[in-house]
Amino acid sequence: MPGAIDSLITDRVAEDVTAAQALAAKAIASGFGSLTPEEKATYLAGPRGAYGYTDQNRVGSAIAEIKAALQALGRTAAVTPKTDWTPADTEDAAALGAYLAALAAIRTAAGSSAPLPATMAGLTFQGANQIEAMLRDAYEAVRRSANSSLLCGIGRAGVTYVQQGGVQA
Repeated sequence: MPGAIDSLITDRVAEDVTAAQALAAKAIASGFGSLTPEEKATYLAGPRGAYGYTDQNRVGSAIAEIKAALQALGRTAAVTPKTDWTPADTEDAAALGAYLAALAAIRTAAGSSAPLPATMAGLTFQGANQIEAMLRDAYEAVRRSANSSLLCGIGRAGVTYVQQGGVQA
């Protein structure tokens, strides 16, 4: 699978949310400088139990990969994935609406029927998993479509070649 598709996270659990909340609480209470180097790296990369701009950039990259795979098959996807999310964008209702619309558009273009959350407001870890699982499903649908093309020509369709002028006796 392409890079962004491979990096999708579909197995977040409640413990991931608890760990992310504890990390954020520690950073707020004691300051970012109080975090260990490992905690700082996790905080900056975006912990699994939180859903932020790093996740949205990964999802945007996955949408772009699926769109490219569709285009390679001569199919179109009316979507312009956003891959430059910033922390401020995660609070922008219009940007989040466009995010869900892009997800729905790529799902339709790929022929996937995997569920998506109805809204980003109050997104749960299950909803975050749904988003990224849908992208894996969409990619697999496109891949299956590419692999299911049959090569069919006169010689492969069971037709006997005849010489010019008709069948000879």
